Amino acid sequence: MAEPSTETSKKPIYELPAPRPEEELPEVDKSRHFRVERYWDIARDPDYSFDELDLTDDVCKKVILSEIRKVPDIWSTRKNQTSQSKWPAIAVAAFLRTGVLLSINSMKTIYKCAKDNLRNRLRYAIIKKHYSPKQVEEYLWGWDYYPFIRYYRKYLVKWEANLFKEKAIFDGKKHSNEEDWEPSTKKTKTTEEAQEVLGSVENLYENKEDDDMIWLDSKEANLSMKHRILEVKEEPQDELEEEPRPKVQNESIQYQVNHTNYPPNTLFMTQDDGITYDPVTKNTERVQCAEVVKQEVSNQEYPEELKPDISPVVSVKREMSPEITVVFSVSPTTRKTPPIVADYKGEVNAVTTLILQVFKEHPKNYKVLRNALYQTIIAFDNGNFASPEDLFKHLHGKS
Repeated sequence: MAEPSTETSKKPIYELPAPRPEEELPEVDKSRHFRVERYWDIARDPDYSFDELDLTDDVCKKVILSEIRKVPDIWSTRKNQTSQSKWPAIAVAAFLRTGVLLSINSMKTIYKCAKDNLRNRLRYAIIKKHYSPKQVEEYLWGWDYYPFIRYYRKYLVKWEANLFKEKAIFDGKKHSNEEDWEPSTKKTKTTEEAQEVLGSVENLYENKEDDDMIWLDSKEANLSMKHRILEVKEEPQDELEEEPRPKVQNESIQYQVNHTNYPPNTLFMTQDDGITYDPVTKNTERVQCAEVVKQEVSNQEYPEELKPDISPVVSVKREMSPEITVVFSVSPTTRKTPPIVADYKGEVNAVTTLILQVFKEHPKNYKVLRNALYQTIIAFDNGNFASPEDLFKHLHGKS
């Protein structure tokens, strides 16, 4: 009697057949025509306006990821010279399926977010939940983007192996299936050493390759989706990232590292109310958003009943760059707000992102929020308040 084949059992669990059918995405629309050569031409034109990345368009983002899956030269290597030449073909393929023509930066933003979310969920499942490889796979299938980034786990084999070994160190025992994982070249730490570094996330993983995400446990912190900030640190070898962002503080957990070029938003929503991380697109989108706010501020007219209570804003200067500065200039009778020091830039970025999102969600009531913000900032600038309660009492007394 022939023995059963072990070919299936030798495959990593993430290469086994999917437990359920993949979500249906748009196929190529034969009525659309666009050549890759044409994309190369417009990509070199700095004045060409690509379609904006719609942060709510899940279908478009999944189509981009599914097209990247067809090009291992992008996700299986760090040789950027090779991968760079593949992006125009992906952009054209996505356009033929969705009718949306994205820039290379927008596609890299989607890809970067998906990779970061995948690493983040792997770390959470292995280190925090102590899941087995099978349980990890089941957990990941609760994320509707997983089928479209599952292929990237082939590139994370060593990285995942190190997570399981770190977990074994923390548990005080070796991983039961350690032979299934490639050995790490780093020096194994003792249990005592591992416990010492628990308080310092920067030293939690000695192997820094691809280790660019830190889990933010938002389930245990009773916060809304808008207040969940997922922090990322720069991958120095990856050309998909550019300038680093300053550190963002969040009280929901002690895990904090440097933020990257992408501030928190809602690009990748989750079915199990877990992680949210979604960068806004770089440069053009941020500058355009800042210009809208700047124009609204400069053209602002205060209601008559508010004029005796506040000083009119003369000018607002916003420079949306890695070295972000926010300067409010008020009337000559009041002192100028001192420049924001580097330690506060991360908080300012997070607050600015949240304010812009609220403005978009409540366009009809934006003047109420705008006036409230100005009154609060100017009152705080002119007074010495020990707590928010004192500030609000002061504002209430003036109303």
